[in-house]
Amino acid sequence: MSVLGVQSAPALAERVSSVERAEFVGLSGANGFVAMTATELKASLASSRRHGVVLDIDETLSATNVAWFERLADLFGNPGGESVDVLIRRFHLAQHVPFWQTPEALEWMQRQRDDPRAQDDLPLIEGAVEGAHALMRHVPVVGYCTVRPCGVNANTIKWLRENGFPDLPVVSKPTDVPFADGNKWKARVLWEMWPEVRGIVDDNPKVPILAGVSYPGTIFLFGHSTVPEGAEHATPCATWPVVVETARTFFEGHANGDARTTGVSV
Repeated sequence: MSVLGVQSAPALAERVSSVERAEFVGLSGANGFVAMTATELKASLASSRRHGVVLDIDETLSATNVAWFERLADLFGNPGGESVDVLIRRFHLAQHVPFWQTPEALEWMQRQRDDPRAQDDLPLIEGAVEGAHALMRHVPVVGYCTVRPCGVNANTIKWLRENGFPDLPVVSKPTDVPFADGNKWKARVLWEMWPEVRGIVDDNPKVPILAGVSYPGTIFLFGHSTVPEGAEHATPCATWPVVVETARTFFEGHANGDARTTGVSV
């Protein structure tokens, strides 16, 4: 995935995107910012007869790749001298970069995943704050679902709050699930949280691939204008304005009886 741009929170506040400016919705969820398991979120939604979609965090809301690639290049080198944007387009994730496969670099990456402080001050994906709020005007957004380990929840919530994201529950990967199995876990809990959670905005093609073509929800594949092989059932959305418009059209189509979206209405 190519990171499509990052901005500071003040810059975003001044930016008028091609999406109608969002009304920041404040206390959006019944639970507010709180860490939950997938089971707890499903139960909370069921008890209040609510349903909607969840949002991924890394590379969907936070430009974590940018921060990591810049730091890794400083610490462990960038032999070709390519820009961070080029490296991200080529390799997508830091752990895929051939010259960062040393034990020292891989250990640094794992420390970043596990260190709560490493979640602080991450840059924003362009349009993410406005986009998340604009999305809520058309589609119920009921939480966040991330492969970050639950041990960093407090700092993840702090980052979401400080940057003005909707105050909703956060479902994180349990500590006993290895990082390598994170997307398998996410695909599984998307199935488990159905029908209360009816889809996700996520940048990683592994999520729709692992969820499978029979997954009844909707996966809006952020940062992609096309879908890779195996993820054809996902809906590509290159930018946040595209996410908002696509989701609005998609779910309004179901409300009007569009057979394509049967079973996935919010």
